[in-house]
Amino acid sequence: MHSLKTLDLSHNQLLDISIKPFCIQQLLTLNISNNSKLSTFPQWLWSNECSSLESLDISFTKCLDNIEVDPYLYMYGISNHLKYLYLSNTNSDVRKLNFIKHLKNLRNVVLDNKDTMIKNCRNYYCDVPLVFNYRFKHVDSLSMINVNLSTIGSRVYFSFPCMRFLNLSNNSIVLLPNSLSELTNLEVCDFSNNQILTIPESFKSLKNLKRLILNNNWLSTFPEIIEDLLNLEMLDLYANKLAICPSWNLNSNIKLLDLEQNLFSTETDIDINIYANYSKLLKNLRSSITEDRVIGHLCFEEPNDTESETDGSSSHWSECSNHELINIRESQDNTHFKPEESWDCDIYELTTDVFDPKSYCFIY
Repeated sequence: MHSLKTLDLSHNQLLDISIKPFCIQQLLTLNISNNSKLSTFPQWLWSNECSSLESLDISFTKCLDNIEVDPYLYMYGISNHLKYLYLSNTNSDVRKLNFIKHLKNLRNVVLDNKDTMIKNCRNYYCDVPLVFNYRFKHVDSLSMINVNLSTIGSRVYFSFPCMRFLNLSNNSIVLLPNSLSELTNLEVCDFSNNQILTIPESFKSLKNLKRLILNNNWLSTFPEIIEDLLNLEMLDLYANKLAICPSWNLNSNIKLLDLEQNLFSTETDIDINIYANYSKLLKNLRSSITEDRVIGHLCFEEPNDTESETDGSSSHWSECSNHELINIRESQDNTHFKPEESWDCDIYELTTDVFDPKSYCFIY
């Protein structure tokens, strides 16, 4: 036990982990994820004895609800050695991440929301957390998937000068700041499933970029800066709003490309001389992903006359067949009402009794 380097306590019902393990000095990896009742961050992680831990996974816990606030506590332990931190679904917001600024050797940060049936464990960040205004000189990977992100701070380049992998997919981002172009070490950008309208021209400075993933966004014009990204190997523009097929020469380094489900047709609008090459690049990209995708351009189906007539009507009428509706209309047409002046007023009885609604039986 004293020489144990990996300790996996995940998927249990732990209530407390305050007692330090015997292997604390040799421990490299600790996984306490998926313990939904665990609500306290272990203080021994900051102790001088915890001198080797490099990877910590507290996903699907509530450990961030109770973190000791003590400036002297952050001088030892994981503050000097931790490299990989996984905080998916920890019921956190920007206020609970302040401790990250003390992790001097951090390399990889994961703040995602995974698909789960567990309630009250989602992370929520409308903006990149303020804690990242500190300079993290060693962080090369940041993942914030499905965390309700709508804007990206302008100081990201200052915080992550060595960033190589950035994943902000499945959020509500509309605009990309020019400051992202300062991340000159970026190799992979995943902005898929957002609402991005355009790619800043300043992105041409990302000379090391190899993969640009922009599928399922709102791009209406092709990003011309692609020609300047000479190291780009993958370009994913599937399911956008591109109206015109790009008329540029494919970069010789691009090996994976998807332009399907846009407003133009790749079968008819791409030059025949490069279509065979495009088909090869498309096949390469589709074989590298597990997502089910379709071939062809984006189609807008206009409702037919029948659908437009019944749109907004009650479910009762929508369940009637056309034949039944015709019979109803005919029965209404055959109903004859007497004009008001021909009504016989003698058939009514005059009374002074007080009206009592309880004495009447209404049939619905």
